[in-house]
Amino acid sequence: TCPPSCGRGPCPRRPTCPPGAAEEIHTAAPAPPLLDYLRSVLTAATLAYAEPPTALRGGYDTRIFGFRLSGGPAAWSGPLVLRVLSPAQDSRRALRERATQNALAGLGYPVPRVLAASADREPLGAGFLVMERAAGRPLLEARPWGVSAALADMHLRLHALDAEILLRALDDEGRAAGGGFDRRVVAVGTHLGPL
Repeated sequence: TCPPSCGRGPCPRRPTCPPGAAEEIHTAAPAPPLLDYLRSVLTAATLAYAEPPTALRGGYDTRIFGFRLSGGPAAWSGPLVLRVLSPAQDSRRALRERATQNALAGLGYPVPRVLAASADREPLGAGFLVMERAAGRPLLEARPWGVSAALADMHLRLHALDAEILLRALDDEGRAAGGGFDRRVVAVGTHLGPL
């Protein structure tokens, strides 16, 4: 099993897991508690699943589910993704990821927009995000050759963006969550100045 600090029980990445145990723990769909949470947040009592959450492949340290809703706001009517963080992670990471992804999406970078994020562990046992589901397939499936060039291009595009917009979004998220974001942690001069 995983170490006690993990809190997830048997781990699919370790050969000592009992057969089937990892799949049950790591892919159990959080359908009822997620729907209850979304009904509350969206104030939509008739909100329902058009397609219930089903586990998706991937997620190095998160559980990922695809789903669709009906009876909600228009922005919530397309394909959606739920990312549930590991219980061992700081649940506020979900809020930082929302700020990061939405700032990047606002700058035209191709990332899905996050529609909701929660640091409250009560609904799903850990922090989580609900975001738009990007069209397409995983990069390694869609383009097994030339991945290096695609990643280099995306990296160049990312570094060409205005970092101040991201830093402001993280500052705002930090204040809203009751704690500030320390720009000194990510300031270029702090890391490169001594070199």
